[in-house]
Amino acid sequence: MKIRLTRTLPIDSKHGCDKGRVFETTSRDRSAYWILGDAGEPVKVLGGEYEPVKVKGDTGHSAKEVSRDA
Repeated sequence: MKIRLTRTLPIDSKHGCDKGRVFETTSRDRSAYWILGDAGEPVKVLGGEYEPVKVKGDTGHSAKEVSRDA
């Protein structure tokens, strides 16, 4: 899933986590998505710091949600 940052994250600028940037998520936990910043290190993005990026053809469901619906 891709997310767009809705604010600049309060971390070192080497990660490039500026408002408006789009990142591919690497994983998710209960409260956040994880991305790889420009420095190649994992960065935790909390709710309220991102919005999902709609990709053409995307149903908006994760693979787990789709398999449960089937």
